[in-house]
Amino acid sequence: MELKTSWVEASTLKDVSSYIVIDAIIPTYTKTKTAWIISKQTKTKLALIGMHIVGSTAGHPEMIWSTFEHKKVAPNLEYTYLDKDSIVKTRAADTGNDWILNSNSADTTYNHSHMKYKGDSIYADFPGAPANNTVSPSNTKRTKPWGFANGGVPNRQTATVAEANSQVISINNSIDGMLVGNDVRKNYMFVGSTWTRNGFAPDGTSYAVGNTQDGTAVGGSQLANATMETYIQNGVSYNLDGSCFNCHHDYKSPKPTLLPDYLSHIFNDLIPLYTTAPDGKFFNRNIESVRTEPTTAKRS
Repeated sequence: MELKTSWVEASTLKDVSSYIVIDAIIPTYTKTKTAWIISKQTKTKLALIGMHIVGSTAGHPEMIWSTFEHKKVAPNLEYTYLDKDSIVKTRAADTGNDWILNSNSADTTYNHSHMKYKGDSIYADFPGAPANNTVSPSNTKRTKPWGFANGGVPNRQTATVAEANSQVISINNSIDGMLVGNDVRKNYMFVGSTWTRNGFAPDGTSYAVGNTQDGTAVGGSQLANATMETYIQNGVSYNLDGSCFNCHHDYKSPKPTLLPDYLSHIFNDLIPLYTTAPDGKFFNRNIESVRTEPTTAKRS
């Protein structure tokens, strides 16, 4: 299982009571041309605004890729859904100016980064501000609110986008109904999940009519989190590279692979908690100590 979370300083929010909050230490760096050195640390509180939860399950070694957001992160664009009588309804785009990542929902320029690394060839074609701009707030919108493009057939199991959207909305309504009282988790929403058919190694592309081979992403195959994929939501229309697996597959290999080095962006950097020494003892690399661990020992 892998988790990725995104946070904002709690002091920047109008009402912290609707957020999961933790105590944290934020470092301040002295920056030189060759290094960033921590000069001081500040104790503060952080509020959770987004989370990726990625985990393996039976038959899916590529793992199930799920994401969640706080409901006040950013406004949704217009989307369709089915009501209780299976009639297609349209939900108008969200309005208002009190979103965490958007202070003007009427702004027609959104999801544009204000700065990007000059030599970054991967994102060279992504829209950005002029070269002399500075790090500053930008207006964000959720272009595919539940992980599906506005047109086409969204995946193998559902015939329409409205039906697919409704499945995710229904999950949220069901779980919210199980949470008691003012449970803070009611303020967060499940955005969607994606995987590959029968657990085939991902090829980095997203399912669509005409792109149905094994290895394409299904489920919410155009999934993105506005807090972590802010500028790579790929608009409202279907995008061949709009899947989570576009970044989490071996694009250097001539064929798809399930090797964790390529599915994960952190696996290569993990340090094992324990390694076995020649004498049969376990060495804890985190605390640099050695202890005997008989196989029959009771663990407290």
